[in-house]
Amino acid sequence: MSTAGKWTKGCGCGCGALALVLGLVSWGGYILIRSVVENAQKAEAVMKQVHERHGEISDFVPEPDGALAPERVEAFLRARDLMAQARNETEGALALLSSGDSGAAQVPGLLGRLLGWGTAAMKVEAGTTLVPQAIAFVGARGEALLEAGMGTGEYLYIYSLAYFSWLGRSPADGPGFPLVGDDEDGGQQRQGGRDEFDVREERREMILTRLNEQLLPVLRRQLAALDASRHLAESDPWRQQLSAEIAAMEKDGFRIPWRDGLPPVIEESLAPYRARLVRSYSPMCNPLEVFAGTGQ
Repeated sequence: MSTAGKWTKGCGCGCGALALVLGLVSWGGYILIRSVVENAQKAEAVMKQVHERHGEISDFVPEPDGALAPERVEAFLRARDLMAQARNETEGALALLSSGDSGAAQVPGLLGRLLGWGTAAMKVEAGTTLVPQAIAFVGARGEALLEAGMGTGEYLYIYSLAYFSWLGRSPADGPGFPLVGDDEDGGQQRQGGRDEFDVREERREMILTRLNEQLLPVLRRQLAALDASRHLAESDPWRQQLSAEIAAMEKDGFRIPWRDGLPPVIEESLAPYRARLVRSYSPMCNPLEVFAGTGQ
């Protein structure tokens, strides 16, 4: 195992920072310095507080009737507002590193060379600050959840419903390079010959698989709560719809909740917040949103 792997393993970052650090370090080749490990430990401590206060993802149970209470959507948006600065800073670094040709080749002479040098220097700066920025993003999200009074299970559930199943955002969203590694070496063994399409396809599959693993039990608990709270016949329309969605997710490991369209009760809960949800979405930070706090 590499030195970076040993250091990150020692910090115990169950909040997802471990995979994040491995993915970023393997991509950029930057040394994981002590301060980054310390910040990762702080992010882990914050996420531990979130789990102690609001439970693990496995503890979350949606409302049996499917509706999202207005105060819970407001809490979700409050958390996103509190994260905005950290999200914007991380997004900027990711966007710069994902950018292609700066256009320097189109500028002749010295100005073109200076433009090329300046762009390269900016990318180096963005790369060297990306790891601490991304760790800060994880910590800021934890702090935001604490202040907004929301657990990771509820946050992930609303995030998936709002952005993927309702607004049609792509689970493949993110930078054009691997951001979160799904194995111990951060994906180093799979780097050769991979273009941006491959990176995004792997990300799409990883995110869909993770959401299926995390949210299928959530829907099962919702069905159990529905059966416990009401004496419904199996022919009840909402019970049938929820049962069918659970069965579909059990059959397809890439399926996320309500992929084919939200039930009216959920869509009606989100509709008043559409503009705010759209404004707060960050395609670049999408992998961090899904993997941070999900136990990777």
